[in-house]
Amino acid sequence: MKTAVIAACVLLSAPAMAGLKVGDVNGRPIQGATVTILIESKNLATAVFGDQPVVDATDERGTLPFEIPRFAGAMVVVDHKDFAPAILALDGTRSPSSIVLHQGATLSGLITGDGHAPLGLGKVCAIQIVTTLQNARTFDVKRCGTVAGDGTWTLSALPPGTVRLEIGVPEYLPLATAVSLPAEKWIGGLESGLRAFLHVEDAAGRPAPRATIECDGAVPTTTDSDGNARIAVPTSGSKCRAFAADGAMSPEFAVQAPSAVLQTLRLKRARSATATLVTNDASNPSAPRFTLLEKIGSIGERATSVEPVSSHDGTFRIRLPEEGPHAIRVEASGLLPLTTEWFSLPPGGGTADLGILVLRRGAGIRGQILHASTQAPLAGAVVSLEAQGRARIVLGRLGKAQTVTDSDGSFTVAGVAIGSYRMRVAWRDLPPLETAIDLRDESVLALGTIALHPGVRISGNVHRNDHAPWIGARVELVSSRLFDGEPLAAASTAADGSFGPITIAPGSYRLLVRGDDLLADQEIEVPSDEDSIDVDVRIRSTRVTGIIRDGGVPVSGGEVLLRKAARGDLGVAVAKNPRSEKQLWSGRSDSHFGGTVNGAGVFTVDDVPAGRMVLEYFGRSGERVTRAVDVPDDVEASIAIDIDGWRLQGRVDDVETETGLEGKVEVVDGEGTVFFRGSTRFSGDFSIDRLPPGSYNVVASADGYRTSDPVQLVVGNEAPPPLRVRLSRAADATLDLVVKRDPDTPAAGVAVAIVDAVGRQLRAFPTLANGRLHATGLSAGTIHIIWSDPLAGVGISAPIQLRSGPQDASVVLEPGKDLIVHCEAAECSGARLGSLAFTNEHGIDLAPFLHRMRAVVYSDRGAAYLGRLAPGSYDVAANSGAFRLTQHLELGSGPGEVDLVLKRR
Repeated sequence: MKTAVIAACVLLSAPAMAGLKVGDVNGRPIQGATVTILIESKNLATAVFGDQPVVDATDERGTLPFEIPRFAGAMVVVDHKDFAPAILALDGTRSPSSIVLHQGATLSGLITGDGHAPLGLGKVCAIQIVTTLQNARTFDVKRCGTVAGDGTWTLSALPPGTVRLEIGVPEYLPLATAVSLPAEKWIGGLESGLRAFLHVEDAAGRPAPRATIECDGAVPTTTDSDGNARIAVPTSGSKCRAFAADGAMSPEFAVQAPSAVLQTLRLKRARSATATLVTNDASNPSAPRFTLLEKIGSIGERATSVEPVSSHDGTFRIRLPEEGPHAIRVEASGLLPLTTEWFSLPPGGGTADLGILVLRRGAGIRGQILHASTQAPLAGAVVSLEAQGRARIVLGRLGKAQTVTDSDGSFTVAGVAIGSYRMRVAWRDLPPLETAIDLRDESVLALGTIALHPGVRISGNVHRNDHAPWIGARVELVSSRLFDGEPLAAASTAADGSFGPITIAPGSYRLLVRGDDLLADQEIEVPSDEDSIDVDVRIRSTRVTGIIRDGGVPVSGGEVLLRKAARGDLGVAVAKNPRSEKQLWSGRSDSHFGGTVNGAGVFTVDDVPAGRMVLEYFGRSGERVTRAVDVPDDVEASIAIDIDGWRLQGRVDDVETETGLEGKVEVVDGEGTVFFRGSTRFSGDFSIDRLPPGSYNVVASADGYRTSDPVQLVVGNEAPPPLRVRLSRAADATLDLVVKRDPDTPAAGVAVAIVDAVGRQLRAFPTLANGRLHATGLSAGTIHIIWSDPLAGVGISAPIQLRSGPQDASVVLEPGKDLIVHCEAAECSGARLGSLAFTNEHGIDLAPFLHRMRAVVYSDRGAAYLGRLAPGSYDVAANSGAFRLTQHLELGSGPGEVDLVLKRR
């Protein structure tokens, strides 16, 4: 896999001083040498899409505008057409200040054909394939020349070692072989293959001179003035095509060879698209890359990398296949990608003039990196931007930009889309700085000076409420508001619960403690005026002892399971198998805490978090009973559960045929606690054991049917009557959704969930690079779109009435506000947040989609940042031990903050 060049812009705010110097053996500077720096990174996007190079060229003094960074595993390739390339692997201990390029080896040769007769008029290339870093990707250095009329050729400025020699001469089969340098004159022969005579005509039947003929496994050739050409193919029946300069091409043709019979390929009328590329800042796009998009029936789209037939002064022409419609995607380094609208050609062919396509510079950042202690500018620091959330998976290389600071410590990184980014600054042995950067419009954001500090050593202890050490926990430090931050540093607790020291830069962080599950997620401040700090982490959990009774009599045996009182698992798919339609999920799973019930009905469960929990009792006879309990924020707690209650029997059936349906049933109490979630039998029957008195909502669903509206159920002092839920059949529907940040800007990589009228999740996946997604197999009815995005936050659309068949819909993301929950009492510091719900006017809770909702712990100042919430009306309910909040929230458009305060009950 070749590493593509996605160079960020490097704009200097001061004249370049001493950067890398490139010269020859006599000390003369070499202008125009291309310097490529490949810096290894170990994050998810790099693992998927490869390392990102920084590229620039030397000036008239032979210098670069930046220093070479000092990073182990980095690789530097310096290349100039008149000199052998220099390749340096850096070990992290030194940074070269100068590189000398040598003349390199010269290789000449003679190519012979059948009977050792000289051949000519071909192309020869020597390619050095460099394996980059530790990940086995490749970087090619190529030197090419022309084969003379007598079959001789010469290549110079070749690197020492083994090169791949590729020779292509018309009328002979291509040759590829390995050659070790330095070497004597290379002499070799080409195989003649199976030769055929071809004639190319235009659509009117006239000879087509200067047409190009391409065949599988053959060297391309060009027709003469009579439209004739001779070509060598490896096998009879090789597929060939002819192309004209105006974009006309022939259908695929199976050539019979060897044959002296003139075989004709007829060109069809040109099918092409032409356009002119310009940028919004009057610069010229550098080496644009083109991708042809084709719609394949109702299946989806196909993307193929294509080369233009012609390209001059920004105007290009691309040949189109016979089928349509089409769109063209254009990418260029340092610029935002652009995709045209879909267009089609008439059946007879022709040219589609797409006019002027404007490539935008996009968003970015600029600033200066200084050493915090000396205030000296840091040259050679690596500054990178990487899209947060699933946008980095969707955009891949297009969601990343990187550069190196100049001798004044200045940098500019641009050419990325609007969104939220992880900014990382790394320089030599100083701990790297990571933070979240919001780019809200297409402009370069001035950050001013950024200081890199010497590391602060963090040590600490992790223990339980009773001060017992928590052994073997993993402690991670993540930059505070990164949406999906990978840990900057990590350690494990020892036998006494201690960890560290961990060295990290000053700043705001989340300290995460993980055991079998996430135990704590707490914000901490690492000061810049301290060499070391100690952190005491108390995992505030409760040892719950309880007794299970049935009508006041203790039960004998069984098992209890405690879980959080949430609506269940919610997540967002990050990938999808195009064949099986199976989705790869990234979501939040419930934590479960269990224990056994002894003969006296007593159970004990350790390490239960405070807050509202659901207790499920599984008896020896197979009965399953659910109760809601509130676990206090104490070291120990005692609870008593009576499982006496009424048996509810019900049935789900088709409203027209009155036949039973196999589906799902969910029973939710007035506080949103799921008391029962299960499946009906083939007959449509279901039953719930020992339902206590109270008010409930029952929701049923089945594949191919509309989800029922909530059926209200009141259980009193008598057995409830049988419940019947009737579902209406729903026609299949297809949704084509486009998500935008504003009317003109698509939102890529936004995690989107499609839910029905009662919040049941139907589909979940991220938007594509064009902000679109395509969902099939939906049931007609009311749906909502829920989005979760680092920049815009979490929000929900108005109801969408989904009809049978295909339907288009669009959503424009309004900026959300940062959501901060406060608990002002002294005992809140270090306490868990507990339960929290943000229910919109349609009864759908958005809390499970927030940035942070699992094991959140209040900071020392009694605050917890949860993420961003989109504008809207919400009913907020929070429960954290002895503290509770219930209020109505009218939230306007961001940016900004909204504060919620929990008070003692």
